[in-house]
Amino acid sequence: MKSLGRFFILALAWLVAVSGLSAEDVVSEVTPPKPGTVSADRVNVRARASLIGERVTQLRKGDKVSVLAKVTVAPPRKNEPVDWLRIVMPAAGQTWVYLGFVEEGKVTVKKLNVRAGDGERFSIVGRLAKGDVVKEKRTAGDWIEIEHPPGAYAYIAAKFIDVGEADEEAEPEETPEAKSTDVSETEEPTEIAEAKPTESTPEANRSPRK
Repeated sequence: MKSLGRFFILALAWLVAVSGLSAEDVVSEVTPPKPGTVSADRVNVRARASLIGERVTQLRKGDKVSVLAKVTVAPPRKNEPVDWLRIVMPAAGQTWVYLGFVEEGKVTVKKLNVRAGDGERFSIVGRLAKGDVVKEKRTAGDWIEIEHPPGAYAYIAAKFIDVGEADEEAEPEETPEAKSTDVSETEEPTEIAEAKPTESTPEANRSPRK
């Protein structure tokens, strides 16, 4: 029984690490996904449900998204939105995988993290399985930017999205990333210092791990 309990604890910790969420955050899946419309201008889309999550793109008023889940942050963070939406990764976002685990356009390990940038310091925004096909866009060092795989996601503050009904047709945002430094959430936090990749992911049992 003790070993079984430990297994569930480890499994929960793994899920939290993969999603970038806190163990106390409340996640309500939206099934089937619902369409959403951005209600403000220059709204940040992030790789985590937090202002410290890296910004993957910005959306403009009227842009469309596909809502996958609602996330209520617990405990609430000071000066941050409490409610977020997990959405399909917008077209202007980026998805990257480690070069060493891809051969001839296919994943070679059992599970491979998809990240929001070219390094382990970037948040996980999806997962791939062995044999999955990836379409390369460009390389940067040991990392490959790929076309968004099925299931790639990001987060946006819920107060800036008008969510419709599931039977409405919704298309992911297709506009290019805005270059304005203004934001529609709260004040931008201090940039997080980058560190050399040292993280080992659970998806592969060989070195180097990414």
